[in-house]
Amino acid sequence: PSPIRQDTNIAVSVPAKTAWRTGQILNATVTQIPSSNQVTLQIGNNSVDARSNTPLDVGQTLRLKVVETGDMPVLRIVSDPVKGNPATAALRNLLPRQQSLLPLLANLGLVAQSAPQIGQSQDQGTAQLIQQILNQLPSSSSMTTGAGVRQALLDSGVFLESKLADQLKSGYRANLDSDLKAGLLRLFNRLLTQTSQGEMSPRATPPNSTTYDDAPPPLRGHAPQPQASVSPAPPQPSADKSAASGILGQVDAGLARIQLSQLASETSGQSPVPSWTAELPVRHHDRVDLFQVRITRDDRQSSSESEQWSVSLAFDLEKLGPIRATVTLMEQGISVALWAEHEATTAVFNQHLESLGRGIEKAGLKVRSIYCHHGSPPNDAPIRDGEALVDTSA
Repeated sequence: PSPIRQDTNIAVSVPAKTAWRTGQILNATVTQIPSSNQVTLQIGNNSVDARSNTPLDVGQTLRLKVVETGDMPVLRIVSDPVKGNPATAALRNLLPRQQSLLPLLANLGLVAQSAPQIGQSQDQGTAQLIQQILNQLPSSSSMTTGAGVRQALLDSGVFLESKLADQLKSGYRANLDSDLKAGLLRLFNRLLTQTSQGEMSPRATPPNSTTYDDAPPPLRGHAPQPQASVSPAPPQPSADKSAASGILGQVDAGLARIQLSQLASETSGQSPVPSWTAELPVRHHDRVDLFQVRITRDDRQSSSESEQWSVSLAFDLEKLGPIRATVTLMEQGISVALWAEHEATTAVFNQHLESLGRGIEKAGLKVRSIYCHHGSPPNDAPIRDGEALVDTSA
């Protein structure tokens, strides 16, 4: 990216419908540069046209301070040197952008269905790419086998960069068609190109943002949280928008969500214990369910004890409601703890615990304990040292 001079102003050139406050800090991404001093910025769900004398690049991220408000706000580029843990700086950048994958995937299905009816070539090409992404999602039947679950984890997007690194080392070109992050990156670049070429409205906003607040972001050390399947929210029809123009912001938010899972899976000197967090969207008939998974090694055991691993799951299935589960493995022994928020679901689970135990033993493992509680588990998600998002020491 081009070097940025500190305290450089950016003046909004088209009235922006915002509620910014003087002094507020905004995270922005450069989405297009129509001319030498014209720039389009994506700030949250808003696409803003502005003037800037500072050279910028498409895709560059900025931190902006609101200097003047009104219909034509003035923003100032502020320097933000990385201090301390770089992951903390990344979290601060990603958290305002991230949103649940479920509304995005629901709306992708809607766009894929509607685009061929519109007849515009760019919409049809985008629809084909979207359909490829949706077709590559694991199905509910594939998730009934260990191999299927393993493949779903590998294709969740969390391991994309690891795949690319292995590809560089081996020289063997890996097939990334089924990787969710790779697919969303291809879609984002296509939508961004269409926007810069004028084929799509640069002021497109996500069709619906009301469902996002119900999905806490995946953070390291935090217990997985169930997310219920959602219905698609059709984009508002407009003469100057294509069917796909409303999802650019949602695709960016989905990519930020996957990046948060990747950060939650990173080890460091302050968090050396191996841990992986992933969100697995699963196709089931005409809807997508989502399973949030955390795999971790227990760091509280003594050196004399055998290695212990835990898998925590959270999901919200139709008619069953929110469910959380923790499976712990130690010395070929399994402990299973289930929590169901619906009383009827708790009763059904308790009726089948014996059958579950027999299945575990059939797999060659010893059942140490197995139970199902009504409600939700106690909070076991303290923020570890070095991962606080707000520095209160100043």
